[in-house]
Amino acid sequence: MLRLLQTMVVATFVVTSATQALAQRDRALVGLHDLRREGPSICIVNHFHLGTASQQPTRRAAQRAAMRDWSAFTAWEYGGHWGDPRRARNKSMACERQRTGWTCDFNARPCKVGRSRRARRR
Repeated sequence: MLRLLQTMVVATFVVTSATQALAQRDRALVGLHDLRREGPSICIVNHFHLGTASQQPTRRAAQRAAMRDWSAFTAWEYGGHWGDPRRARNKSMACERQRTGWTCDFNARPCKVGRSRRARRR
């Protein structure tokens, strides 16, 4: 029983440390970019992310998959609140039909809702 308790305490410490490290990483990576308030959002200035999808059966499926790809990478890099493609700015979607299906690229600047003292005008 004591061994199980010790294992649980260590596991809790590891998970807590990892979560804190990820949160610090997210803040640190966002801090590499200039931020600007754009309406109700805080946006990264002059930095775009690309989401891609290929071999999709329809154009709509490829568009959705490209946005999911953009969202997943952006959320991983900066935190979940940055990964909403509806909030993104300067969005573009380029699609092409190929023999193997539809391919799309979604390109946009990440934004999040909220207040931030770190946002600065350029």
